[in-house]
Amino acid sequence: MTLPQRLDPLDFFDVPPDEELPSYEPPSAPEYQRVDSDAPLHTYHLRQDHRKLQTFVPLEPATSAVHRVAARGGLFSKKPDLQLLRASTEQAPEKHVASIYFDNDGPLPWCPRAHFTHTGAAVPITHTMEAKNFQDWTLQIRGVTYAWVVEGKPVGVALCEMTSHAVAARFTYSRCGTRAARGMDVGELVVYRDDLSLSEEGVEKILCGLMVAIVNLKKMGRHYWNDAPVGGRAVAGRPLRV
Repeated sequence: MTLPQRLDPLDFFDVPPDEELPSYEPPSAPEYQRVDSDAPLHTYHLRQDHRKLQTFVPLEPATSAVHRVAARGGLFSKKPDLQLLRASTEQAPEKHVASIYFDNDGPLPWCPRAHFTHTGAAVPITHTMEAKNFQDWTLQIRGVTYAWVVEGKPVGVALCEMTSHAVAARFTYSRCGTRAARGMDVGELVVYRDDLSLSEEGVEKILCGLMVAIVNLKKMGRHYWNDAPVGGRAVAGRPLRV
């Protein structure tokens, strides 16, 4: 009896194809440009107009509004410690968008505390802040914990997302720094692309948190400036600690 011949699987590779496979055109889908998350989304100069008024002046006025920070007029005034005002241009009428308060009373152990209420949206939203180490201010926005952290080389403060340590914004003091007066620049704020910074409301909350951090440092007698001029192309990353 003749047994059937066993086929070698490799023999199939020698069999010519029945027909040529159709040729396909190279992919024609559009190529999407990668957005660098480290690229600044907004850049502001913080100008000291006079003792009780500061202005965030955008470097791109066509896409960003002007924001002013007005301090309370007197010790017994019922106004907030600071008010954030928005205007489309420096000459346009202002709209009140946030109130900032420094809270002297609070639970023990005592530490600097503050809160701000953003009223620019349909429903006012209040965010609390505290500095347990008397330097770095933490707050929660939309369930995410952030901290304004003091940096060095150059000296400034950075808004750091606490889980990823990504920097959402960075403020760097100018040569004048806290000594600025009569229209001089206190420093430069660079806002990076982040879930928080993609809306005007989020940017305004960044401005509120920044003012709490730098005003409190100045009230504590901590005056900062940088000896060298600082440009607006700072790179986002992990904040350096002083």
